[in-house]
Order: sequence, then structure tokens, then C-alpha cells
Amino acid sequence: MQQLAWVDRKGEVQELVGQPQPDMVFVSLSPDGHRVAVQSHEGDNWDVWVHDVARGTKTRLTFEAGFDGTPAWSPGGDRIAYVQQDKMMIKAADGAGLPESMGDGSTPVFSPDGKYLAYEIRSNETKTDLWLRPIGKDGAPTVLIQTKAGEWGPRISPDGRYLVYVSDESGKPEIYLTRFPAGGGKWQVSVNGGNQPIWSRRGDEIIYRTEDTLMAVPIESGAAPVLGTPTRLFEAGEKGLSLRPRSFDVSPDGQRFITVKRLEKETGRDQLIVITNWFSEFAHSP
Repeated sequence: MQQLAWVDRKGEVQELVGQPQPDMVFVSLSPDGHRVAVQSHEGDNWDVWVHDVARGTKTRLTFEAGFDGTPAWSPGGDRIAYVQQDKMMIKAADGAGLPESMGDGSTPVFSPDGKYLAYEIRSNETKTDLWLRPIGKDGAPTVLIQTKAGEWGPRISPDGRYLVYVSDESGKPEIYLTRFPAGGGKWQVSVNGGNQPIWSRRGDEIIYRTEDTLMAVPIESGAAPVLGTPTRLFEAGEKGLSLRPRSFDVSPDGQRFITVKRLEKETGRDQLIVITNWFSEFAHSP
């Protein structure tokens, strides 16, 4: 079993959060820091669950028989985007009403203004590409980045000016930065491999994973971004934590992280879990 945990920037556990669950991945903290959406394999089905940080309770958000996962909060904290089988969906965070289908795609994330989804599309010719589509019925999807390499893990900066993503164009996954949405300019963020980038809420730091280590790069945005030196924060395995896939998020003040703590070492548990439609996080993980 696992449990969500607040850890400081050295990976030291400050407190456990919510209720234990099996196989928690794709951790997403609400904008106000009060709720955590996760993908969990509970009851022999992958679903999206929401943990209340203050009350210590968990609520199931999705109930379909198939795969539901990769949750991401809207900027206002009132909606959650996720994947249902191979379709992107948006549902009210309180569970009210029916989900809205947003078409084909995987691992969607909201733009800071809440008007768009950035997401991944698999292609036989160009591996994984990054796309953007407006939320609602008006407008058509457009390509953000499409090359012969694979690109995944899009995250738009809080000020809406930059897009951070992962590409394997060098032969291994590295973090890159480009202007959003036009794509002008390109800057490499990581220097020794990287995956699963996220922004600090103030937009002054890019945080990512290299192997089992959490890294941080300071950034100053101006006419052109100024990137600092990648700094090692902590190694997750040493602390009994899990970072993959995308099992961490940063607090609003940037001083701690919500991640997954292994509660005990399970022995005699032989289990094979097959998951579809979100394999880019695993297939390209360094």
C-alpha cells in the first residue's frame, strides 16, 4: 500500500496525507493545495480519486469499467481533465454531472487561462507529438510540436508564455523549453537526462525527474528565458518515496512536494498490471 506524503525540499517526510491506496500514480495537487487527484488501481480498476488534505478522506471521481487516469486540475480548481481509455475527458472536481469528451489524446493539462488543453497524440510516423485544442465546441486542434523524435509531458508556464516538454531527439529524454503557443526559440533545461517536468506555481522554477532523483532549475523569464544550473533535491528511493510516473507535485509556495510514500515492503505479491493509453511516461522514462 501507499499513501500521499508532504515532503520538504530534501525529501524528508513532514506528514502523511489522506488514506492509503494501492498503486498511486499521476499525482496532481489542486491550485489551492487543499486536494490531491491521483490515479489508483483500487478494486481491480484504474480510476481517478480525489484526496482531501485537511479532512484526510478520499473520493472516487470516475466509475467507468475501463481505464481512467492521468488527472490534471483546471486553474480554478473546479474541473479535472483525465483520460478515459483513449479519450480525453473533463469532469467537475466535485463529481457532479457527466464528463465532457474532448476527443482523442492522452495526459491532458490545462492552459493557465483554462481555455485550452495541451496533450499528447501517438503517431506511427512521428512517435509522440504535442497538440493543443480549445475547450468547448469552437476551434480545431492544432499541432504544438511534431518532429521525427518523440515529444511528451507538456506543461505551460503559469504566465502562459512558455511550454516545457520532453524530447528524445538526442537519443535520450531531455527537458526543453520553447515559447508558447508559437514555438519560437528552444532552450535545453536538463543536462543529464530528464522527464516529467512541472512548473513552480510562481513560474520561477522547473522541477523534473532524472532516474529516481528530483531536480530543480531556476528560471527568469524575460525577452528570453535565463536558466540556472540543475540542482539535485533528493533521491526518492533513499526516502522510501516514489516519483514515477509523474507521482509528485509542488506546493503553491514551492517549499514542499506532495508525493507517494511506500508504507511497507510487500512480499509474496505476484501481480501483473497492464495499462494502456498513457505509456509515454513509462516508455520514455530514463
